This record gives sequence, C-alpha cells and structure tokens, in this order.
Amino acid sequence: MDVRIKGDVLNWIKFFLKGIIETAEDSIRVFKAFIQLKEDSDKTIYKLGKKAPQAKLLLDHLFGAPLIEAEEYARVTKLSLVSTYRLIEDFEKHKILVELTGFKRNRLFSFQEYYKLFNANFKK
Repeated sequence: MDVRIKGDVLNWIKFFLKGIIETAEDSIRVFKAFIQLKEDSDKTIYKLGKKAPQAKLLLDHLFGAPLIEAEEYARVTKLSLVSTYRLIEDFEKHKILVELTGFKRNRLFSFQEYYKLFNANFKK
C-alpha cells in the first residue's frame, strides 16, 4: 500500500529481496541435508556386502521415487521378488524404508528421511 500511496518503492524492494534471501537460504539448507542423506545412505548400503550393488540400485530408485511397492521395483530392476523383499527388509532394518500400510500383501514403503527433508522446510 505504501508503494501506491507514498511511492515507497525502496521498502518494497527491501521486503522483496529479504524474501528472496530467505528462500535461497532454505533451499541451500535442504540441498545440503539432501547431499548428507545421500552420503549417509550410500555408506549404509555398502555395509550390506554382496547385496550392495543391488541395494545401490534400490537406493538410487528411491531418490527418484521415494514411495515404492516391492512388485513394481522387482519389475523395474528385473530382480526376483524374493531378492527385492530381502533388500527391502535390509533397508527397513537400517531405517531407510518404512512400511506404511501394515498389510501382509500389497505393501507400500516410504523413504521417510527423504520426505522429512522437504516437509520440515514447508512447515515453517
């Protein structure tokens, strides 16, 4: 209103620039946390020994699609369903994945830490 009434463009520009700075700082914080999550997750999957190459495939997939169904992942990677469920169990043990449905079949898994990065940023 002051811009229209008093011609106070300078304060409007300061207000606008402050918003840009705050948004950029939040983006940098989320990006750094994302990189840290990626590094930590990579370290965790290499603890899985022989399963590490398959686990890396699953982890890379999760960074692109953080909600998965085992059957879908098995189709995409051409791993057996048994191998896929074993990987998912390992990911659950290491708290990378969390099962959401509570069902025995048609279960849905979430990469919770990935979601937390973005949800924490938007709840401000």
